[in-house]
Amino acid sequence: MAMLTSPLQENDTIVVVALGGGGTRHPAWYLNVLETPDVTVRWKGDARRPMIASIAGEDTRDRMWQIITESFPDYATWQSKTDRQLPLVLLDAKQ
Repeated sequence: MAMLTSPLQENDTIVVVALGGGGTRHPAWYLNVLETPDVTVRWKGDARRPMIASIAGEDTRDRMWQIITESFPDYATWQSKTDRQLPLVLLDAKQ
């Protein structure tokens, strides 16, 4: 289990950043969702619910990253600490 924050929500999509403290390696939870995108999310104290994780494509990431860093400039600072691009993980309701 990993406790994550979401700097952006669009409609029913919850966006999380694979930050890893701005380190050189992706966080373990990110590697896990690459392998197994079925996740369980507890959002704002609601009951746990099944969701599916996907990685934002380049255009979507660019658009969302601009919104995120305008509202939360520390994300840009963390990005500047590493050569890896910090992925955005999109969490959507499982159909």
